[in-house]
Amino acid sequence: MKDVFHYFLNNSQKVVIMGSDSPGLPESNILRAFIELDEKDLVLGPTYDGGYYLIGLKKFCPEIFENVQWSTGSVFETTLLKAKELNKKCAVLDHWHDIDRPEDLKYLQGNNK
Repeated sequence: MKDVFHYFLNNSQKVVIMGSDSPGLPESNILRAFIELDEKDLVLGPTYDGGYYLIGLKKFCPEIFENVQWSTGSVFETTLLKAKELNKKCAVLDHWHDIDRPEDLKYLQGNNK
């Protein structure tokens, strides 16, 4: 993720990336991420398992990605704490599901809520 932001923020004012494992994510969440970056430095879309399905930045900040215990239930909270330590204004979107394990497939049934 760090490399993606480094590359794209050289030519863009805002960059939002999202995981491919959050099917059914409302388009409004993505649009809101870009809107939030008008006023905030960072935007996160948290997942119910403690990670995030979306992250957006308007300035490259490699420190956000350093010393994070990836693939754990603390990724979202760690990132929020890092943002606070770095004096970054952060917006948090609505929670959404991601599909990491077979039991997560239940969210694909019905309306994904």
